[in-house]
Amino acid sequence: MKITRYFLKTPLKRAYQLALLSDLHSKVPAKLSALLRREAPDAVLIAGDLMDCRDAGCEGRPRTGDCCRVMLPFLTEVAALAPVFYAPGNHDRLPPRCAAAMEEAGVRYLADRWVTFQELTIGGLASGLGSQHRGFSGNFKKTPLPNTAFLSSFAAKPGYKLLLCHHPEYYDRLIKDLPIDL
Repeated sequence: MKITRYFLKTPLKRAYQLALLSDLHSKVPAKLSALLRREAPDAVLIAGDLMDCRDAGCEGRPRTGDCCRVMLPFLTEVAALAPVFYAPGNHDRLPPRCAAAMEEAGVRYLADRWVTFQELTIGGLASGLGSQHRGFSGNFKKTPLPNTAFLSSFAAKPGYKLLLCHHPEYYDRLIKDLPIDL
């Protein structure tokens, strides 16, 4: 587990402390909950691959461990500490029942959706590597495109926009020229 701190100047009325998590792949580091309690962020942002739901087990067929069942206690605990905003990555192919359970636990599941949180407009761009891309070769320079219609509509929203996106390779091709602040 690695902690990196960034301090950004923004036009916002107050400073926000945000925790960003990514690539947990259905495994929660032992000290993560305690660290989040100690740091007391204003919000917890999850930029994909929280779970590892690449196989049929997430649609109800037998598998060693159900990704949603494994991560739901952690998400519930974190949502009790601070608001949680989660954009899916390429391993987060969640069935509707899992997304609904996370929402019930207090997690805002932002698969091509946006919400307003205080002064921030937080959007989540879902991975273009959904279930239709099971045969993906792994060449991330050729990652299938995400929902670009959502991206355009999100960029048009007023206010300070923060976009959660699992794929850095989308930045140059799709994001950098849009009026998205962070």
